[in-house]
Amino acid sequence: MVLQVTRGRASRQVVLLLVLLLAVGSAGQTSARNYLPPTERDSVLMPGEKPAYPTLDAQLNRVVASLRSGRAAQLAALDGLQATSAGVPVRVELSDDGSVGAVVAHLVAHGAQHVSARERVLQAHVPAEQLVDLAQQPGVLTVRATPPPVASVVSQGVGIHGAIPWQAGGYTGAGVKVGVIDVGFIGLRAWLGSELPATVTGLCFRRIGLATSDLADCELRDRHGVAVAETLYDMAPGIELYISNPQTPYDLNDAVEWMLAQGVSVINHSVGWGYEGPGDGTSRFKDSALRAVDTAVSAGATWVNSAGNEALSTWSGTWIDADFDGWLEFGPGDERNVVALTAGKLAVIQLRWEDVWGNASRDVDLFLYDANGEVVRSSTDLQNGQSGQDPYEWFAFTAPVSGQYRIGINLVSGGVPRWAQVQAFTGESLSYRTASYSISNPAESANPGMLAVGATYWATPTAVEAFSGNGPTRDGRIKPDLVAVDGADTASAGAFYGTSQAAPHVAGMVALIRQRFPDKSPADITSYLRFHAQPVGQVVPNNAWGAGLALLPEVALDDHPFPSARALSPSTARVGSHEITLTVTGEDFVESSVVRWNGSDRPTTAVDSTTLLARISAADLATPGVKFITVYTPPPGGGVSTPLVFSVASEHPDFDAPEFHRTWGRTDGPVAQGAVSRTWMWGPDPFTDGLFEQYAEGPDGARFVQYFDKSRMEITAEPGIDPDSIWYVTNGLLSRELITGRMQLGDDTFAQHEPAHVNVAGDPDDTTGPTYA
Repeated sequence: MVLQVTRGRASRQVVLLLVLLLAVGSAGQTSARNYLPPTERDSVLMPGEKPAYPTLDAQLNRVVASLRSGRAAQLAALDGLQATSAGVPVRVELSDDGSVGAVVAHLVAHGAQHVSARERVLQAHVPAEQLVDLAQQPGVLTVRATPPPVASVVSQGVGIHGAIPWQAGGYTGAGVKVGVIDVGFIGLRAWLGSELPATVTGLCFRRIGLATSDLADCELRDRHGVAVAETLYDMAPGIELYISNPQTPYDLNDAVEWMLAQGVSVINHSVGWGYEGPGDGTSRFKDSALRAVDTAVSAGATWVNSAGNEALSTWSGTWIDADFDGWLEFGPGDERNVVALTAGKLAVIQLRWEDVWGNASRDVDLFLYDANGEVVRSSTDLQNGQSGQDPYEWFAFTAPVSGQYRIGINLVSGGVPRWAQVQAFTGESLSYRTASYSISNPAESANPGMLAVGATYWATPTAVEAFSGNGPTRDGRIKPDLVAVDGADTASAGAFYGTSQAAPHVAGMVALIRQRFPDKSPADITSYLRFHAQPVGQVVPNNAWGAGLALLPEVALDDHPFPSARALSPSTARVGSHEITLTVTGEDFVESSVVRWNGSDRPTTAVDSTTLLARISAADLATPGVKFITVYTPPPGGGVSTPLVFSVASEHPDFDAPEFHRTWGRTDGPVAQGAVSRTWMWGPDPFTDGLFEQYAEGPDGARFVQYFDKSRMEITAEPGIDPDSIWYVTNGLLSRELITGRMQLGDDTFAQHEPAHVNVAGDPDDTTGPTYA
């Protein structure tokens, strides 16, 4: 997975920081391939060739192929794999039957250093000559390279975003612990006590897998993090600051867990990583950046992420191959996408396409050509449906000569994907590009407690920067969430361009809100900022501005608080039902608060600050589907709550999967037939239609569920489970979710909500019945 820091304008000439670059050659120049040493040329696979060791990714296969020349470490360094005397940093994924202890022991016994384990994922520096042996150990599913992060006064944003009145009113972020996670903080200590707080606490990664508390170990690689922290501190000068500079997604998760243990409640992450999933905000990886977001938010921290600067360096579109030769056409008859590279600059290219992560069966390869049509780099991992295979290719390349290079994408076997997406973080635009679908990872997260922030130049904040990442996401969600200014002054870096500066402006706003409203959840805070944003565009939200330009409202002592909706009763109804009274419970309601049904006001009575009663008409219940319930409190102050879901079920919901019906028949069929005297395990029939709910380990990050009176049936469809198995359908821990409010979104992924205030037994309006909460 590749890490990239999101800068813009000025850094477009420096190669966007943690860069995923695409390289391609310039007509009339000498072939770059001819500049490569013979041993390196031999390690570049041509179209139709596959790596010798499928368990190792294509980059590590290149290292192995170079061992005989004694140039493995040199090549690993050239390709940005951060090889050291300790070996090549790798990420090892184990199968379900693999032994973590056995593989760790093998690594240690064979000279690996900095070995660590996170569930079934290991990280280590492995000697190049031990890579093949490691790949052949029992239970090792994949061994992949870990690409590097290649990095790219008072900010005018303080006034533009409305922070000055808040600061004057005493809201400076005092008592709020804020974390800045970045690639590097060169020069940090020189600014302590002036542009930054006098005291900063850090978890500093001297190298991959090796962290210390010494701030000197954060002053490595890049100064980008200092400018980010300075911008945030201008917005919220009362904060306590924590920093970290992880270099892999694995280390990122460690950094987040460390920050949460320190009490951090706001995290700024002006960084992008390589694709970790299909683009719907989910990932199958236990150590993914997306998982780090979910971990932070579930622990009560609001996450602010740069949207990325890849609007000019992304191509995403339908797979077109008019001549049926297997090569993707970026334009009519054009099977190459051009990008200019500079000699000596590291470039990384990443590609994903439509397929199943963890079991990809469409075999697609990625190539880089010079001006003479010679392949100078390739990524040709095998995808044939086996466990551990992903629809993802990437490579790193350092151009030996400056010029235009060309990207080619080839379908080797399997069905034609409906779409493909390639990104070049070169600081140069692709010849074929699409601004849409250019949101970075993990800014594409679907977590409601995370904000993806685009950029607009501070002096003319009416147009989004050309490079600022645009939505939608691959699953159609609107991104970014907000836009903030860039190009504003910093003492440490001068004018600071890119969504990297936009994000800490918003993170500073979050710190001020957190001080003023300490009990609000991350989702409450993100909703507050969306509501008060200054709309831009004819339709809002949109995929350039999101909800608009981030803006703090005027602060006054008599402001209405912004509302928080926590639970609905009832939360479901059958289609065609008569009018119902909907009870909404939460906090900070006022007499003028109104319940909204899919964004439209409904007649509402305020019982007190925690309870609203709304009249939902028969017309509202006339069509089945999911409805979104929010609470709106008008100005002064006020806002719109995070939405809750109300389900209008079909009149006679049927079993929406044969496996559900078979499971019900085996357990509750005898009850329905009167053959046994026990009670129902599920209930007499389903009361919802089949639904897809977020679940990290499910296909495309979702699982199929259906709800019954007493439980929930689930199909997560883990690889290798027979559909006829009694374990194919599971029932999860619905009661625990209702009691604790801790909703399970994956094997080890959770989102914290309020406990359910619904009856365990009896009618919904029975006030004497016990509730889950």
